[in-house]
Amino acid sequence: MPDKKPPFWLGGVAASMAAACTHPLDLAKVRMQTNKSEGPRPGMLRTLGTSISSDGIRSIYQGLTASLLRQLTYSMVRIGSYEAIKDHLTNGRKPTTSQLIISGAIAGGLGGIAGNPADIVLVRMTTDGLRPPEAQRGYRHALDGVWRIVQEEGALALMRGWMPNTANPCRAHDIFPNGNLRCL
Repeated sequence: MPDKKPPFWLGGVAASMAAACTHPLDLAKVRMQTNKSEGPRPGMLRTLGTSISSDGIRSIYQGLTASLLRQLTYSMVRIGSYEAIKDHLTNGRKPTTSQLIISGAIAGGLGGIAGNPADIVLVRMTTDGLRPPEAQRGYRHALDGVWRIVQEEGALALMRGWMPNTANPCRAHDIFPNGNLRCL
């Protein structure tokens, strides 16, 4: 019986489900990185607690739609293209370590490019609450953010920072399954 692979989109859906659970942690990370206050910097729990006490529980999910869009674009492209790239490079033979690394690097780069617009919107949405009210962007959801960036700044603005996004780690579990070195 042939080995049936799951559909490529399943990885994007799974990553989106995980993002829905971990989004408050990502929001805290971004806010901690962009905190410009003097003195000791607040930790993750204090950052989340401050957000909840000042703006309510919904505030820790600010930018969730952008997080979901990022996972749907980045993870779906990365996971979906990886097997196709690996199959193309190996022509049905057992892959070498270099073929696995190249497959992962190309798939990760493609995913990084695909997810970059959502990354930009995600950072803007998660930091919007830190801006003065008159300077807030107020994106209603991720697609509103994408649309407004294109309208106000041009389509190329969605590709700012794409180079670091393409420098993505390859799928190490293919090279080191179960912690064991397979192909080296």
